[in-house]
Amino acid sequence: MKRIFTFFLFFGCLMLGLSFYQAWSEAQFEKNALRTTGKVVDLGLDRSEGQRIWYPVVSFYDSQGKKNEFTSSVGSTGSRSMLGQDIDVLYLADEPEEARISGFEGQYVSSLVVGIFGVGFALMGALPPLLMRSRQNRTERLMHEGHPIEATILGAVINSAVEVNGQSPWRIVCQFVDEPANKTYLFHSENIYIDPTPWIKKRKQTVVYLDRNNIKKYHVDISWLPEQQPEMIESWDGA
Repeated sequence: MKRIFTFFLFFGCLMLGLSFYQAWSEAQFEKNALRTTGKVVDLGLDRSEGQRIWYPVVSFYDSQGKKNEFTSSVGSTGSRSMLGQDIDVLYLADEPEEARISGFEGQYVSSLVVGIFGVGFALMGALPPLLMRSRQNRTERLMHEGHPIEATILGAVINSAVEVNGQSPWRIVCQFVDEPANKTYLFHSENIYIDPTPWIKKRKQTVVYLDRNNIKKYHVDISWLPEQQPEMIESWDGA
């Protein structure tokens, strides 16, 4: 599991680096480029994504009076309306074939898209470990500072709200009856990715650590489950 998170984080950071590099390269290009006016003389069509994406084909004259033509790397479904329009063009004097349409969409949209994907992958890699670490810290705090009670184990239920690789985890359900207050409390353990029923049959009670200021914050002790099960207990969810 940690390898997957590490991969997402690494890949996200790599994409973010690429995004920043693309934006920097584009800024350098704009700094050294010449500006002129071109005309959209044709439209390239791409149907590969299940819809019509139009790419403007732009013609312009460089500083030497030579006619050049290029197809924009950025297209959209609405670019068809650009046919025949005059448009600002940026180009390098010694590489007019590398010209592009001036403006954010023509210059920086690709780096923005890469950056958005980079942020997404980085968050996928960083947030789960941070959340798990936060939950672990809370669990350790409850076990050291919380109020322990003996709760009766009622059984195990499947947590259908969570699914990993097509499998939903189990949660142990236990009950505590506060007779002086005439109240009954139910507690759910963290997610368990094996059926704990065989071990539940051997136990009637387990310890629940309660936050002294908020009974809704608690930790159900399931350390008595077999430790030899690799990554058996996940801390993605739980009360």
